[in-house]
Amino acid sequence: MEFDPTKRKGDYDVLPAGEYLVKCVLVEVKTNMAKDGKNLNTRWSVAGDKYNGRLIFDIQSLKVKISFCYNRLADMLEACGTKKNVQLNAESLSDALNEKTCKVRVVVDQYNGKEKNKIEKFLPLSEEESSNVEVSEDIGDGVPFASDSSEWEDDDMPF
Repeated sequence: MEFDPTKRKGDYDVLPAGEYLVKCVLVEVKTNMAKDGKNLNTRWSVAGDKYNGRLIFDIQSLKVKISFCYNRLADMLEACGTKKNVQLNAESLSDALNEKTCKVRVVVDQYNGKEKNKIEKFLPLSEEESSNVEVSEDIGDGVPFASDSSEWEDDDMPF
């Protein structure tokens, strides 16, 4: 592998709190650290403003029997255009999220003494916003779905 420091991709500095148009560029379902469930790991690329191409990382528990986890996952899917009353599993989550755009409300949080961004809320785009979204080609070039398992404990999720 040849290293060229001028070809860095992405900027991991903390974004200011606010609302951003984003595109999902990575979807992964992975076993959680406790090995008692699955997490949905997503990567979102900011679109269209001076932070175009900046990345926001999100980890969502798939323990949808817990109402907070279920509601947050439902907000994410609805913001990306998934219709209600759709049965989803690990594989179909990729189709529901990968390359989809929405708006997110980002806050600045602390983790191990360092500032980091956290997605506080997923919001649907207005028609005008969805027709004007442009995401940097340097980040998220259609990263494929990755998973260490295609199923989890709540395989059939009614949305």
